[in-house]
Amino acid sequence: MEEYAHIKLSEDWYNDRFGMSFSEDFWADPLRRTENFRQLSYETALKYPHIGEGNLDPIPDPQPAERYSHRFMPALFGCEIVYKENQAPAALPLDIGMEELARLPVPELHKNDVFKKALSDAAILKSKYGFVNGAINTGSPLNVAVTVFGENFLAACVSEPETARHVLMVIAETEINLINEYSSVVQPNYPKAPYHIGYGNCPAIMVSPATYREVVLPVDMWIRRQCAVFSIHHCGVFDRYAKIYT
Repeated sequence: MEEYAHIKLSEDWYNDRFGMSFSEDFWADPLRRTENFRQLSYETALKYPHIGEGNLDPIPDPQPAERYSHRFMPALFGCEIVYKENQAPAALPLDIGMEELARLPVPELHKNDVFKKALSDAAILKSKYGFVNGAINTGSPLNVAVTVFGENFLAACVSEPETARHVLMVIAETEINLINEYSSVVQPNYPKAPYHIGYGNCPAIMVSPATYREVVLPVDMWIRRQCAVFSIHHCGVFDRYAKIYT
């Protein structure tokens, strides 16, 4: 059987080898961000050809939603995004109590500054490169809920499961809305319903399989039923969740 390995080079690696700073200036301007990644791809292929990463003639990959790297969803829900020179952007969780979580609304995207910024960046990038990548690395509803609401959401999973499911459904509906109102708008050939969706479900290992089945699975299944292609990425020990995923 053919073996395959892919190396994921971290911001710390790039900062150490090339002196690239991942402060907010790296991410804020969409053109500079796109060219920064092209530069890193070129320098990696030039200086470390033996690792098989990068490209000496890198094609631009203009991604408007990468303003916050993988923290687009936390930014959309109102988290403060923190930047460091040698790390990817991080999100500070919101301190929202159970009553407010139970009333959490689906964001009105066209009134949301993060959404409007993504559309604005898309126009800038399309003017420069002639195309854009409409993907957003949203993460799963569970991934987003843990990042945005932290321990308050985890407590809700145990003490108020209906509230926790409500939060997850709000996030799930938001992710579908983003495909319809952002991804397929800025990239017209982006797959619409039935969708092609894959997301990271890594925080599953922070709840028991029983809690996952009761609280999280119904929402994952709601998304799954709308998809032609659906995949889950799962960090950590997988064994206890394999039967539920199946």
